[in-house]
Amino acid sequence: MSKKLPGGSESPGFPETVEDIKRRYYERVLLAKVTSGDLIFVSGDEMKNFFGGDYAPERSDLYAIASYQTIEKLIGESSRKELVFLAGGPGAGKTEIVGQGIVDSGYSGILYDTTFSHLDGVKHLINMARQNELEVRIYGILANLERARVHTIIREHKIGREVPVEAFVRGHVGFVETLRTVLQDGDLAESEVRLLDLRMVRTAEEAIQKVVALGWESDPLVVLEGVDYNRNEIKGKYAKENFDKTTGQRIK
Repeated sequence: MSKKLPGGSESPGFPETVEDIKRRYYERVLLAKVTSGDLIFVSGDEMKNFFGGDYAPERSDLYAIASYQTIEKLIGESSRKELVFLAGGPGAGKTEIVGQGIVDSGYSGILYDTTFSHLDGVKHLINMARQNELEVRIYGILANLERARVHTIIREHKIGREVPVEAFVRGHVGFVETLRTVLQDGDLAESEVRLLDLRMVRTAEEAIQKVVALGWESDPLVVLEGVDYNRNEIKGKYAKENFDKTTGQRIK
């Protein structure tokens, strides 16, 4: 049986501050991984799951900041030699399509699940990793937006994790813009980037087959420079009211 990405939950009572999230999650989940030499997986969504499903959109930034600052701590204090960004917008399939394969490969470094959509923050982490002599790699997904949005709608119905359309747009557009910029600016070499272009892929099974076949883009910067997202168009097309809230089927 494959190892699974970390999960579980603790007793009721949502944390009140970023510091509380970081402290409790580190002590109860990550510390054992740090000391044992196992994979260290950090994800704002996994933190939400751990604290009993703290999915309110207005609290999302708490977990984004907590996960980011946890990565800063691990880069500075851990003996691990590699930082991998698992990157892409909401519903792209980062964990299911790529993340599980990284776990199954026996990777034991730091794995950070992120939208990769905030340029200054991404540059800071890359530079910090370089200064601490960590290798850096990016596994990114250029998603089929329709499939990604359907996934977020269905997931919200099942477990209550809402992705407002603003967050959907920011995640997917920001991922493309940020990865394109760090490549253009030389913060990353193309050899450090594994980009999976799933824009024409309709099912998770097809996406997984592409990963198995090592269908990474040979020239990720060229691909990204050819992506021309319009934020307003995406916001209008992928508004929640355009989809059945139970099935995710597009209704307009």
